[in-house]
Amino acid sequence: MQASGSGAQPSRAAILLVAAGLTLATTGCMYWDADIRVARNGSVTVQERATIDPEWKAEIGDSLQAVEKVMKRYVAEAKKRGAKVKAFGSDSARADFQYPSLAAFARAWPDSSDEGKRWDRSLYHRLAGETGPLDELILFRQSPPQRTKQSADQRYPVLTLRVTPPVPAVRHNAHAVQGSTYYWRFTEKMTRPDSVWIVWPASESR
Repeated sequence: MQASGSGAQPSRAAILLVAAGLTLATTGCMYWDADIRVARNGSVTVQERATIDPEWKAEIGDSLQAVEKVMKRYVAEAKKRGAKVKAFGSDSARADFQYPSLAAFARAWPDSSDEGKRWDRSLYHRLAGETGPLDELILFRQSPPQRTKQSADQRYPVLTLRVTPPVPAVRHNAHAVQGSTYYWRFTEKMTRPDSVWIVWPASESR
């Protein structure tokens, strides 16, 4: 895996702030992974995996059934978004999604929120490039933890996103690239707002 060049950054108005749209982003005790694959016809398949932080699980024990409650919330939230969900015990689950188009996928991505404030959904645009149309996807923005508002033992979730477009990207801000897949990883160690943003040559009309 090699570090990537970021290219031009999207405008601040176009980037999304997604800090708590997913249930897990409010719990701070999970690892969440999303594998997003875009086909040449624009259809999208997504496989999510949510896993409880084993250190957090060991610390809290089973006295309040917290692990089970967190996973039930995640499973319910994923089903509400149309997923087929398979749970692995009480501390891990996989959710599979299928969307007929990039536009449908962008509409279905969870609404974001920040302490009760509503923000935009994810964004998909068909752009006009110099050599033909481009597909632009902006999915996620994560801000650094606000240390003054968290307790000493509070953890933030570890979020990993992978996007595989049908052709190589022409612009992106991925943290790393491996083959045809672009990677982003967000942790509590981040020091500046960051996002998922990727643009590639369109292969089909909308």
